Amino acid sequence: MGEVSNVKVDLRPPFCDGIDLANPLEVEGQNVGECLAEIVRRYPDLEEKLFAKTGKLHDYVEVFVNAESSYPEKLAYPVKDGDVLTVSIFLEGG
Repeated sequence: MGEVSNVKVDLRPPFCDGIDLANPLEVEGQNVGECLAEIVRRYPDLEEKLFAKTGKLHDYVEVFVNAESSYPEKLAYPVKDGDVLTVSIFLEGG
């Protein structure tokens, strides 16, 4: 079993709507999935914004670890102490 890491999270709109982010959001986890699960425990309304009923991320949700896409591993993508997760909307054709 790997070590649990302290990770900072940057939620982009619309995920941060209604959340007081005066202080950086910090979570613990070994991978993206564990970090997002911690966020959903704190902010249950985010579950339907982030996850489909199958438990997978919605297709429009993009997660970056230190500005690098977590695709194709997505939820299984490993994290380490000090990493920054950015959760945003995928905009095709930007």
